[in-house]
Amino acid sequence: MRAGFTLIELMIVLAIIGALMSIGIPIYTNALQSARAVVVAANMRMIVDTVRMDLILNGHPSATASGTEYDISQYVKIDDYQDYKLTIEDKGNSFDVKVIYSGASAKPDLVLEKLSGCATKTMTDDNYPLCELEVSKSF
Repeated sequence: MRAGFTLIELMIVLAIIGALMSIGIPIYTNALQSARAVVVAANMRMIVDTVRMDLILNGHPSATASGTEYDISQYVKIDDYQDYKLTIEDKGNSFDVKVIYSGASAKPDLVLEKLSGCATKTMTDDNYPLCELEVSKSF
């Protein structure tokens, strides 16, 4: 009776494990990147919707601003709020709301693909996803 495995048996098992890993790891990383992009797109949409409701209810932004850039943490509670830039511009009879994501956790092209609910969705000059929406003052 023999004890243990032969070298050939061990090499075959390692080759099978390697083949399975070469298939599984790319699928896992693609799913992970897609999930991150969905989270970022959902956060951008949530920010835009929250600002739109604030503008409709109050007639003006209720968050504090530094120039035209507003503090997102006063609108929504997300962990990486510093990766998002919110600008609200008063255009007279409407507000121009822009949300830009400049973080590194999600691929910009995937975020743009998953983004919905924006009047304009595009890339900035710095290759960051941008969601833009116009909110009328005639509520």
